[in-house]
Amino acid sequence: ALGVMAGLDFEEHTAELAPGDRLVFYSDGVTEAFSPQGDMYGVPRLLQVLQNNTGTSAQSVLDAILDSVHTFTDNAPLADDLTLLILRRNGASSDAPTRVHR
Repeated sequence: ALGVMAGLDFEEHTAELAPGDRLVFYSDGVTEAFSPQGDMYGVPRLLQVLQNNTGTSAQSVLDAILDSVHTFTDNAPLADDLTLLILRRNGASSDAPTRVHR
């Protein structure tokens, strides 16, 4: 949770990003978006989009997630905000593996 409420304590972690690694921040409006049939988008769909877009720019990943969510919801109005921030460390070769962590 970033900037949700003042005065809350959170655990601090560090991670080293290798060239080509991405860091994806998303609000629950992404994973909790609903299809017209009432199905939830969910983390597995998000992870699939990330795996389908390895080696692409941060902007391409962001666009792919947004396209996927909007297609899934059939462009219906969302019940919650949809916030994304994608960071990608440059310098990777196209053959570099991409790690996906949850």
